[in-house]
Amino acid sequence: MDTTSVLGFCDFQAIREYVENREPTLRDIWNKRFEVSEKNVMKGRLHENHLLGIFLWFYVVKKEEIITEKINEEYEKFFDKVSRSTISTYLNQLEKQGILTKNRQGKQVFYRLTYEPPKKTHPIYVVRNFCMLPSYLCRASFFSRTLRIDREVNLQFLLELINLSLIKNRIEKCIICPLAIKKDNEKMGTRISSLYRTKTELLPKELFEYINNELGELSLFGGGKIVGTWATILGKLMNFSQIYKKEIKFQREVFSRKEKLK
Repeated sequence: MDTTSVLGFCDFQAIREYVENREPTLRDIWNKRFEVSEKNVMKGRLHENHLLGIFLWFYVVKKEEIITEKINEEYEKFFDKVSRSTISTYLNQLEKQGILTKNRQGKQVFYRLTYEPPKKTHPIYVVRNFCMLPSYLCRASFFSRTLRIDREVNLQFLLELINLSLIKNRIEKCIICPLAIKKDNEKMGTRISSLYRTKTELLPKELFEYINNELGELSLFGGGKIVGTWATILGKLMNFSQIYKKEIKFQREVFSRKEKLK
């Protein structure tokens, strides 16, 4: 699978299918945002934060220059719709601040990040400038697509856990974002963390860390890169699903019993 091109397209339908078919408790969580209100004086910063979040993801998938029309399209996909003139205003402000670099080719205008994004930095310093929603959802979109193919039951379970980890980790970043409503995000985070803990508490440490830290987290925060590495990732997951066959089966059965008792 050409992960570079696939990752460049955030397939919300694939995530919806994963949620509806495999994790219905996430229906009102997976793309939920609790942010400052429209009238808040920080609204301008929120627009900039959203825009830089889009640039961050495209940087990861090696599409560093983005045409203005594409930026408008992506903004509407992830966030509440705003006018094109509003987006142009904040793009120009970011360019004047030196955060973005503008490149005009005829009638087309391209933008890119002037500097490389931080790597393996504590999230609290990153979320002040970059919205994490696009990066987490697009990574989850990739793994959601892999669930469209019939998989061996243990492998399928591991792929589901990766998505759950990504959604959980995204909400954790929202909790510490100065532009988000902390109380509402904490409530949502508690709910998903409880579900995630129940679905992973009996997994072997090696397997849990691979799911939670390597695949279920962004490379920005120490997670593994998935661009161009899908064959290796799939091979390792298939290997784990056989090595820990009994342990994964037991984890699934215990979770199922707990759900029936609710």
